[in-house]
Amino acid sequence: MTSGALDSYSKVPQFYISSLGSPSGGPAGLSPIGVTQAMFQIDAAGWGATPQAVAVVESSYIVLSTPTPFQPSASGQTTKGVFQGSQQ
Repeated sequence: MTSGALDSYSKVPQFYISSLGSPSGGPAGLSPIGVTQAMFQIDAAGWGATPQAVAVVESSYIVLSTPTPFQPSASGQTTKGVFQGSQQ
């Protein structure tokens, strides 16, 4: 990329994902009701047209996963009927 040109950037964006274990400390694990809990930190950097124009962001996320009684379909996707209308 040409530095300073319209619609260009000096470096490609970068991001890193780090596992932080469970929100309560220790490795990710199951809660007493079967919910998997894990915490992740994401660090990202993006550059503008020059190496001096940089933005850095750091975020943390808690990811919860619950078991479902529904079996995956042939495509591997879990499907469940959802009512999206009004009853007359």
